[in-house]
Amino acid sequence: MALEQLRGTIITPAFHRFFKTHEAQMWRMDDMRFDQIDRGLLTEDEIVAVRGAMLVESHNPVYTQVLLDYFRHDHEMAAFIVTWSYEELKHYLALRTYLEATGMVDLVDLEKELTETRAGPWGDDERNFTAPQSFAYTMLQEEITGLFYHGFAQRTKEPTLKRMLQIIGKDEYRHCQWYLYKGKKSLQHNPQALEEVDDLLLRFRMPGPSFMKEYDRYGAAMFRQIPSAINSGRQVMSKLKDLVGFGHMLRLAADSRYRNKLSEEWGVDLKKLVGLG
Repeated sequence: MALEQLRGTIITPAFHRFFKTHEAQMWRMDDMRFDQIDRGLLTEDEIVAVRGAMLVESHNPVYTQVLLDYFRHDHEMAAFIVTWSYEELKHYLALRTYLEATGMVDLVDLEKELTETRAGPWGDDERNFTAPQSFAYTMLQEEITGLFYHGFAQRTKEPTLKRMLQIIGKDEYRHCQWYLYKGKKSLQHNPQALEEVDDLLLRFRMPGPSFMKEYDRYGAAMFRQIPSAINSGRQVMSKLKDLVGFGHMLRLAADSRYRNKLSEEWGVDLKKLVGLG
């Protein structure tokens, strides 16, 4: 693209679009009416799920440090990371403020748990990802997180929680689209990296277990807020298909290792998803 065409563009056309959308859709903490929470409509399971999500989001500064160190020479990616990190920080702040405003948690215990969580590692495996693996991993993570917030918002009856989850979920879906863009771009320049992505898929897990002491309890409560794990699995696989292409998805479906992982973790038949079953 000619320099004249780039005049006025914020870093790159792709980041320009993301940043403009970020500014147009940016929400404020004041938009959340924490003084209007209807505690009678909340369940204990929902409080546990919100707390689990908050603990995951609280670890974002550690994640950000790792990504900035890795992508410091990619100007477009570094600019995205600091913008993304700001949005993710607000997710943590909103979830924590909501929990505190309910009056249904012990604040001393909460602060102790947050301190322990922030001291935990991000994950040894993730620190050694190649760039295509990092993009694929975070794309899937953001899609799954978006599905969680969207599903939770549909399920809860508490209006303030519902609105907060809807807003956060929209952010996560936009983040997913960015990582999809970067992932596709990296594979276009290096098609052989598909093997790296395949390896990642077999080892994929959400980040919480690496730094949360009670992840099993929190993860179970969070999973129960998703109306349909099968439908969620289909949406995640649709995003993966956008990244690697339908032809490659067919090859994955022919491999029992990928079928078994998806069946065991999501209850989804990969063959049926690609039309082979």
